[in-house]
Amino acid sequence: MPMMKSPPTKLCLKPRASVCLVFAIIWGVVFVIVWDALTQKGAPSWLPISMYLFVTGVTFLHLLSYKLEVLNGGIRLHTLFRGSMSLDDSEIDTMEYEVGKKPLQDGIRPYYRLIINPSATIEKAPIIVNLKLFSRNDLAKLYRCVCEFNEKKISIVNS
Repeated sequence: MPMMKSPPTKLCLKPRASVCLVFAIIWGVVFVIVWDALTQKGAPSWLPISMYLFVTGVTFLHLLSYKLEVLNGGIRLHTLFRGSMSLDDSEIDTMEYEVGKKPLQDGIRPYYRLIINPSATIEKAPIIVNLKLFSRNDLAKLYRCVCEFNEKKISIVNS
């Protein structure tokens, strides 16, 4: 049986390094607060350190596994928690750049997001890409690649 080749990648995006630094600082501030609270109550000092290392490690694993690939034949997103999702070019109905939140409707969706909707005949969920993780240069490259699919499929929505 011949091996199936994956289509060549036109663009591969990973989160910028500053995102990891921001999360390390955020979890560091939380760590200091938790450390102070727990040590005042007589808890062992290793407990907040292990909590910080665990939470920061899971966050870094998630960020390092986040990858968006624009292929010659479609789009693929890989995340740690949701796995790999892909849509071929023929399966893509619309792509929407959305900014903002709609109360009670968006839930935990990212504030800046690209929503890739499959056509109604396909039994796949939309792919939601968190755009805040990528640099401006990467987003410009992504926009150029997405425009090549079909300009009629792209819309920009402000919530």
